[in-house]
Amino acid sequence: MAKDDELEVVVRITVELPADPGGDLTIGLQRGDDLIDPVLVGANSVLVVEPTFRVAQLPDGTPNFLGPFAHGPRLERFVYFVWRRGGAPLGRSKIPLTSITWDQVTSAASPELRVRLVDARGGPRFATVRPA
Repeated sequence: MAKDDELEVVVRITVELPADPGGDLTIGLQRGDDLIDPVLVGANSVLVVEPTFRVAQLPDGTPNFLGPFAHGPRLERFVYFVWRRGGAPLGRSKIPLTSITWDQVTSAASPELRVRLVDARGGPRFATVRPA
């Protein structure tokens, strides 16, 4: 539950995924230290997740994302996508939330991020990936 000075906001994140000819690559959003709802990559070319955050406005007017999906220092919050192959950890992709403005947080529509998690070779991209 959000405090009086916080809003609850759903952020829609659309992720372009690589092809997986091996068929055992999964990706999931990290909540705290846990991986939630891993998705088999080969069956999906696009993944859409909608995590909920508590959001407070910082003195400089920028949003401060809070809750189990928000990672990192308050001025550099991000979400992690965790990659696994055959159940074994493979790597993570870090998606910054810093492009979302306070106006987007308070608008009627959910803020949206689009990101391509495909590297130059067509595999998973393990890096900080800025939204398009």
